[in-house]
Amino acid sequence: MVRLVANDSTGTLAWRPDGAAPPLSVAAGALPRWSPNGTRLASFQPGDTVVTLLAGGTTRVVRLDGAVTGLSWTPAGDGLYATILHDDGATSLVRIDTVGTVAFVRDALDASPAFNTIAIPPDGRTVYLALAGDSLPNVKVRHDPEAPHRDLDIFSMSLPDGRLRRVAGTVGDDFAPVLADGALYWTHNDPSAEVVVLPIAGGEPHAIADHGFFPRWSPDGRAVAFTRGYFRIADYGLDMDGWVVDLDTAGKATGPPRAWITGFGEDMGPVWSPDGRWVAYHSHRSATPVPLYASPGRTDDQWLRLTAGGPEIRVTDFGFEVGPPVWAPDGRRLLFDSWEHDGIPRMAKLWITTIDPATGKALGSKKVPLPVGVLGVNGEAWSPDGTTIAFVQRIDETHQALWTVHPDGGGAHRLAEFPGFTIGGLGWTPDGRTLVYAAVAGDHMEIFGIGATGGAPWQITHGTVNAMHPQVSPDGRLLAASRIPWRKELRRLQLP
Repeated sequence: MVRLVANDSTGTLAWRPDGAAPPLSVAAGALPRWSPNGTRLASFQPGDTVVTLLAGGTTRVVRLDGAVTGLSWTPAGDGLYATILHDDGATSLVRIDTVGTVAFVRDALDASPAFNTIAIPPDGRTVYLALAGDSLPNVKVRHDPEAPHRDLDIFSMSLPDGRLRRVAGTVGDDFAPVLADGALYWTHNDPSAEVVVLPIAGGEPHAIADHGFFPRWSPDGRAVAFTRGYFRIADYGLDMDGWVVDLDTAGKATGPPRAWITGFGEDMGPVWSPDGRWVAYHSHRSATPVPLYASPGRTDDQWLRLTAGGPEIRVTDFGFEVGPPVWAPDGRRLLFDSWEHDGIPRMAKLWITTIDPATGKALGSKKVPLPVGVLGVNGEAWSPDGTTIAFVQRIDETHQALWTVHPDGGGAHRLAEFPGFTIGGLGWTPDGRTLVYAAVAGDHMEIFGIGATGGAPWQITHGTVNAMHPQVSPDGRLLAASRIPWRKELRRLQLP
């Protein structure tokens, strides 16, 4: 048995197997991996290049040539297997013995770039991994939303010869394999986002685009732009592009969606300028295809392009996890949020970039002062008269608040606090009297309305899956939103 015996002031966790002393310590944030007999401890920080081994008072630091994404002891406890992600997007499987010697097992694996698990049966002759395929794709395919969708499946690998065999895989990601009592267990995830439209007063929504989210209305209300992406772990973000679908006066699609903003890297939140001449969007645009979301060579900024087509214009160069842009009613300013490189992660600040509407060139950027005590922002919207900015405050992991403030930081007013875990979005009605936003209701997110000066909020949607990113049509009759049924399943396969 292994017991947690201390959590000291240095941020380390101390553990002691029964009968062992002194305790074995793991740095805060590191994941521990105990050997089968509980006498050795390995740990790693997902995404770091180091594995730490502790046994009998000895610490060994094993440095690897890529980011560690998974780590598991052999059944005999005489070593570990690790998956190592390289800058080219390929993953290697290596074996580390108890003295820290690293031996190569197989390279060019098309594995998850994020943290995952390695499952090893008692005979030690096979490993189970989550892979997107049995060979690496062309890097360009990772950026193509119309290519066959590369979800993760569970593969077995024969350790004697490195042969791969798909043992479990359906539409959606199958990942995080573990073994227990002769059965293989794993997590299945398939969010299947779609863009829907419903009356502003509430009612049954109808879908206008599949695999889409973050809708934005055209100035005439006859089209909705959205971001299309499949939320697949292997190529997350790379396949996101800007799309548009045309609508009739009832908000029904008059044809299939079509691609609008495309290129290498994530493209998110395309939105028309008030006069319809320009489209602004957040992009990780790169000159050539990159293998991973965080690969060198990508950008993370706001871009413009004429709606009729033409060269892309980069209007910011300081972004860090930048949010989608919002036009000011005057068509001369873009509002958005961005983390700061030297700031607190996930605590984004508000920015305004001024645009020359004739040329699309940026004339300068400034930070909007936030109210005292507000450390981070999780979405924003400009009022129809241009005098006020509404934004969502990120209080902590589970709570958010809705505020209004003037562009110069004055006149701050806190409207409501509500449960929230992610970027739920918000918008104004065209008359400027009401704000719509998303908040947790029960076990999922719903859309609410509240007066622009405060008061009691009311629930607009009453569904069974997440409703998010509300945007009101220019005539005030309809609401476009994202509907994202995000349910994870635990699946099981009895092994022979």
